[in-house]
Amino acid sequence: MKAKQGMTKTRKDHPFFCFEKNTRKTAWDTPKYLIEQDWAFIAKLIPVLEGGSEVEAWALIWDSFPRAEDFFNRVIGWPEGCTYCRDKSYFCKCGLPMIIKNELPKLKKALAQHTGA
Repeated sequence: MKAKQGMTKTRKDHPFFCFEKNTRKTAWDTPKYLIEQDWAFIAKLIPVLEGGSEVEAWALIWDSFPRAEDFFNRVIGWPEGCTYCRDKSYFCKCGLPMIIKNELPKLKKALAQHTGA
């Protein structure tokens, strides 16, 4: 399908997709999209994820982070999670275990690279 005249094939900004790298935004693949507030949040979240506390993780993501969308869109690249994980039972049974298993190691590495540790 041809693009209509005047339409561009690429966009410069998207909430969760990096057109430059042709991938979803994440702390490990596209750290340039994160602001210091995101990195501070990641530093707070890692010990909570390591501890495995559903209540603390839920509260940190949904209550103290100004926009959970930022976490799901730019930090872990799982925008669907912002919808699914609003359901606390889904978050506790599926979302949190998946985040701990699949994203925690990458978050730790990304934070270490960011801080130079």
